[in-house]
Amino acid sequence: MIMRILILGAGGQGQVLADALLFAAEAGQPVTPVGYLDDNPALWQMRPLGLPVLGPLAAWRVAVLHRWSAHPRPATRPALANSLA
Repeated sequence: MIMRILILGAGGQGQVLADALLFAAEAGQPVTPVGYLDDNPALWQMRPLGLPVLGPLAAWRVAVLHRWSAHPRPATRPALANSLA
């Protein structure tokens, strides 16, 4: 089962996380980053690292539950590190 991940924040830290997830996916890990949520409207039409910025953080529940059927639990850096080990 592939874990689809929605990244909260499209700034520098969000892009670092996206880069790590894209690398993990290329290495065969069962993860797929699907995009970002960010409150900055100037970012909404951008595609950092090829992933879309889908809208504001308040939209996360709708996007996660209805569009991707992902599990609504935030990834933390230790959780990410453990999942990639």
